[in-house]
Amino acid sequence: DILIVADMLPRDRKRLYGEILERAIDVYGLPWDAPVELHITDKKRAEEYLKGGKHERIEISAK
Repeated sequence: DILIVADMLPRDRKRLYGEILERAIDVYGLPWDAPVELHITDKKRAEEYLKGGKHERIEISAK
């Protein structure tokens, strides 16, 4: 699972989803057939995802 937390959510999350996966594959070497579940949300809703779960925080600034 990958959780993307944004200050402002774009209207077209499907496009953002594709861009994030493309970058993960091209830049970070994620295998194209990796079983990835991507969640795009705002800071408030992110708290629900992070309760009680094991996670690692990685900050990446938008271009």
